[in-house]
Amino acid sequence: MKVLFVINELNYADHIAISYLSAIAKQLNHSTFFCTLDRNDLNKLVKEIKPDVVAYSINITGFQNLVEANKKAQKIHEFVSIMGGPHATFSPETFSESRVDAYCVGEGEYAFRDFLIKVEKGEAYDNVENIITRERANPVRTLIRNLDELPVADRDLVLSNSFLKNTSKKTFYATRGCPFKCAYCCNNYYHELYKGKGPIVRRFSVERLIREIEDVGRKYRMDFVKFGDDLFAMKADDWLEEFADKYSKRVNVPFNCYLRFDRADDTLLKLLRKAGCFSVHLSVDSTSEHVRENILKRRMRRVDIEEVLRKIKGYGMNTWVNYMLA
Repeated sequence: MKVLFVINELNYADHIAISYLSAIAKQLNHSTFFCTLDRNDLNKLVKEIKPDVVAYSINITGFQNLVEANKKAQKIHEFVSIMGGPHATFSPETFSESRVDAYCVGEGEYAFRDFLIKVEKGEAYDNVENIITRERANPVRTLIRNLDELPVADRDLVLSNSFLKNTSKKTFYATRGCPFKCAYCCNNYYHELYKGKGPIVRRFSVERLIREIEDVGRKYRMDFVKFGDDLFAMKADDWLEEFADKYSKRVNVPFNCYLRFDRADDTLLKLLRKAGCFSVHLSVDSTSEHVRENILKRRMRRVDIEEVLRKIKGYGMNTWVNYMLA
């Protein structure tokens, strides 16, 4: 089959979710294609490719754009449509508005695999876990415990078909999930959605991660690396020690990652610096402890924020701090 992935717009971090879904589709011997509405003509692509499946991935904005685009594309060529991503996961009640055949809720690789198998066989997919159809809304399946069992993400799908192949920064993910449930964050909802369905936080092995970075670095410009994980490291452990050693020797490209103020101790910072960390993102959100803990539910141990920032700078790393205003 031919599978066309569609997103609303492409920013400066390539869309990692559809890279994994494309890898799943290719495992099943399907061909995959990529479209971003802000840069491509979907109707033209649908006419040329004649896809069997069009898979829309939607973040928190652009829902109506994809709905309208799907409506027009369906008039050109008949295909099965599915929508996934944060919007489908956190707003499943909008399924009837979407005019697509299915929603995929939550972690989508194995749900998408089962969906494609059903579509290819011409069978109903109403009973596939994580999938919402006109007939029913299915529960989510257990989270993937061993991330290394997933096929390597098809990074070429987005990078080779967009301006990102020439940008200096490339984005990677070492983990999935966040251990915290801040009141303002989607992870709060995600913890409830997957309650009893396995550990929320999981890591790829260091070797798997390094090989992905090396592969992208061989094919595309990569002057800087961004780790987009919600929390790159909770503490200094065996994984981080292995990462610091292998990244510094085999990649040796400056990088940025997300940390928490109450987790940035000397042992952790030494390993990040050894790896070649250039800068870190941290969130204060509010300098009021009452707002931070009782309203935002940050669950952050009491720390001297200025002292932590000075310590990080002392290790030669730059800092980027997030605040919420009003």
